[in-house]
Order: sequence, then C-alpha cells, then structure tokens
Amino acid sequence: MRQNIAAPLAKRDFDSLAKSFEQVSRLNPEPKHFSHWERLSKEGAAAARQKELAKLTSACSRCHELYRPKYIERHRERRIEN
Repeated sequence: MRQNIAAPLAKRDFDSLAKSFEQVSRLNPEPKHFSHWERLSKEGAAAARQKELAKLTSACSRCHELYRPKYIERHRERRIEN
C-alpha cells in the first residue's frame, strides 16, 4: 500500500492511483469476511479517475476502518506481487 497507494497519493498521481486501486480490488484475501473490499477499492479507482481527492480518501478511510486491524492481524506477512 505504501508504494502503490501512498506514494502516488502524495504526488497526486491520479492515473497511478486508479491502476493501483483496481489491483487492490482483486487482492481481497478473505472475500467472505472482507465483503466491502472490492466495492471500496473500485470507488477509490473511480474517484482517482475523476481526480476527486475527497472521495478517494474517503474510500481509503472506510476500508481502513473496516478491515485494517483484521488484515494486519491475519495477513501482515502476506507477500503481494506487483
């Protein structure tokens, strides 16, 4: 996330952000338990394509509120290929 979302976000590189959010939408490790993951990722991608920073950061915040603690607990060591 730091390399593919945070870095382009800091640079306001919306094209890279849109691509990264689309990739994130396919990386749900537990679709049964992280049921809104894909929708929130796709909302982030759409917001990036529209250059809507507030909507983009809202999608991030909602996903983090819902899933970050469990994701870190269960999947901290998960390797993700670029």
